[in-house]
This record gives sequence, structure tokens and C-alpha cells, in this order.
Amino acid sequence: MSEASRIEYTPQLDRNLRTRLVNRFRDKYRFMGGDEIIQFIVDDILDLVEQEYKSMDLMRKGQILWDGVTVKQKRKPGRALTMKETRTKPIVLSLVTEEDIRKLKDGGSHKQLRMDVLERITMEAFEQGTTLSQIDIHVCSVNDDWLLNN
Repeated sequence: MSEASRIEYTPQLDRNLRTRLVNRFRDKYRFMGGDEIIQFIVDDILDLVEQEYKSMDLMRKGQILWDGVTVKQKRKPGRALTMKETRTKPIVLSLVTEEDIRKLKDGGSHKQLRMDVLERITMEAFEQGTTLSQIDIHVCSVNDDWLLNN
């Protein structure tokens, strides 16, 4: 793995439930302690999982679960804000829809379809209160040419 790839993709590994829980403990439980608080922490974790993670029953064919960066952060984003310190939340993105398949069936342009998908997932992320970085979009849109050639 090249150094540039390591620097570019390593933060993606910090976008997960574990990081969200660490942020939750840092924000909510900074000055608390004791046995009683353990129950509060467990309840809070269970509430977070119930609220944040979508049931597979609610997802449709062609959708993926992704960790979007929440628009409202506790502090100003920037170079000093690492992905481990960044608030994220699970979102559902539609990578392939029936309409996409119809467009391809009717001879639609692959290039135009790719642009439509990128616009759609960007808007879906925003509608769910998150944003996607260029790296997110790249990872979500790896196409068959890349897969076949690597």
C-alpha cells in the first residue's frame, strides 16, 4: 500500500459505532462515575444502536449502509479534527435503483448514470443530516472497470 493510499483511506476505518460511542462517553459522561452509571451507559448504548442502525427490513435492493459525517459537529471541522473525533451516523445510500436499471436497459449513458448516482447519494446523505467526503464518494462508486482491472 502506498503512503498516499494509507493516509487517504485510514480515516475511513475510524467511521464506525465504536468511534460514535467513544464520542458519546467523552461528551456525556466526562464527570460521572460509579456502579449506577454503568446501567445508564448500557442503556444509552442500546438506545443509540436502536436509533441509529436501520433494520435490513427497511432497506431496499441496491442500498448500502454507510457512515456519513454529521453536518453539526461539536467543534469546527478542519485539519486538526481527526476522523476519530468526528461525529458520524449511519445513513442509507441508494447505489442502484430500478430507474437506473431502466435507463441502462433503454441504452442510457454509463457516464450520465454515474453522475446521476453521485448526485443522488450526495443528496441522500444531506437529507439525512450528513455529508460525504470525496473519499466516501470514491469508495461508494468503485465501478466494474476498476474491479476488472485490479
